[in-house]
Amino acid sequence: MSPKSVEVKAEVWADRERASVPAVGRSKFDRCTITLSRIMAELDPDIPENKHIKQAINHLEKVLEYAPMVAEGRDATVHLTPQDWKVVADALFNMETPESAIPDAIEDYGLADENRVITLTTDEYDIEIEIVAT
Repeated sequence: MSPKSVEVKAEVWADRERASVPAVGRSKFDRCTITLSRIMAELDPDIPENKHIKQAINHLEKVLEYAPMVAEGRDATVHLTPQDWKVVADALFNMETPESAIPDAIEDYGLADENRVITLTTDEYDIEIEIVAT
């Protein structure tokens, strides 16, 4: 699904949510789409897309470097500022970032905890990226 179609679907569900449509019959994906849309709504329009992606990749590389220092077995939790977390989330889930730009060590990525945690899977670690409490 392209980012544009996700945005359109999010707007439809957001309108239903504002209209107080009951959640019965709605899937978890629909609620995740709304949450992700709200997170991504703050994308800074003054930053060109290629610089936004470049910064996200820089953050991901730092996360990969830091994870071994905080890991307990396979599990590692790394915290980013709200702004840095959103940059990474934008690049992974809201922009058409080429797979070749994502660091090779990352085998899989996703969202958890109602889209408040970015998950990364590498050969050695299962990394959760959380927003640092401010």
